[in-house]
Amino acid sequence: MSAKLSIEQSLMRAKLHIKKSEIEEAKKIYLSVLSAFPENKQAQEGLTALKKPNKKIVPQNLPEEEANKLINFYKQGYFFDVIKLAQSLKEQYPNSIILWNILGSSASQTGMLELANCAFQTVVQLNPAYADGFNNLGIVLKKQGKLNDAIKAYKKAILIRPNYPEAYNNMGITLQNQSKLKEAIEAHNKAILIKPNYAEAYNNIGMALQNQRKLNEAIEAFKKAISIKPEFAEAYNNIGLALHNQGKLDKAKEAYNKAILIRPNYVDAYNNTGITFKEQGELDKAIQFYKKAISIQPNYAKAYINMGNALKEQGKLDEALFANKKAISINPNFAEAYKNSGLTLIDQGKMNEAFESFNKALTIEPNLPSAHYGCSIIHNLQGNLEKGFK
Repeated sequence: MSAKLSIEQSLMRAKLHIKKSEIEEAKKIYLSVLSAFPENKQAQEGLTALKKPNKKIVPQNLPEEEANKLINFYKQGYFFDVIKLAQSLKEQYPNSIILWNILGSSASQTGMLELANCAFQTVVQLNPAYADGFNNLGIVLKKQGKLNDAIKAYKKAILIRPNYPEAYNNMGITLQNQSKLKEAIEAHNKAILIKPNYAEAYNNIGMALQNQRKLNEAIEAFKKAISIKPEFAEAYNNIGLALHNQGKLDKAKEAYNKAILIRPNYVDAYNNTGITFKEQGELDKAIQFYKKAISIQPNYAKAYINMGNALKEQGKLDEALFANKKAISINPNFAEAYKNSGLTLIDQGKMNEAFESFNKALTIEPNLPSAHYGCSIIHNLQGNLEKGFK
């Protein structure tokens, strides 16, 4: 994160505290900024303003011309342009909900989650009865991993607007992330009760049912989603996963192929097809699909690790190790990639390196059974049978 962005976010937090009449908290933030950047004018002015008698800010509407600029940038996907323009306007129009809302949405799209959080917090402060603001805040909180806070935000949105299917659906997704599958399905069903042709909600119910191992019911939910939205690539991919789990590999490939026909650059569908071919022993075809996924999304770590597995089965150990190392370079906390590297290194007779790789995997994921098993293999091969047994 750049120093400039960090200062901007600190100043935004200070203003949020001021809006909540938390003057001392705002003062601490301004002093912290000035201790690092003594010449920062915004912090100087903010601190000076705190010493003056409190004056209510007069609401100002964002001029139509500026609002249209922001909206057009957003529609074209120019999110950084939205952020730059909104940042330049927010001092002049601090009470413009449309400005803060579009700033939050653009920041969320670009992964600037703290900025998005601050923007949507401002939105709901300006209008505590704005259901969409709480729903958008919930989406950002979920992305930040603050699942309980996200659910609270969705509940506020629903309290304001009881017939809000998107908020129920988003709450269901968050509950799934907490492994509260029964509650998640209930939330999605409430969304469908309000909006009967809500394809995304049916798809999400299918995912929850699949996690409950209710595969036939899951497939029916995915099919319902497709009956409403025939070009629903994600639902076809999810049918493929369910069929795969049922051992119906050829039918699974047919479902993945339908997803790819709808969305030719659907990397997950290519990767899943590769996994299916590998399970059928067609390693060359599997590798082709992994490579296709990587050609579309070069930083697709899962495809690299799967390709490494296929290459290892072909006896191409150096290439397999390279693929696993590539996955690690993309995601340094990919325990499975370290574990797979360890297994490949064992086959190459490099026991010390393999042991280091397994230990790295266990540092990231202490209960990874296959990494413990890998360590036991090395101990047994080195004659340390007692350690291997442990």
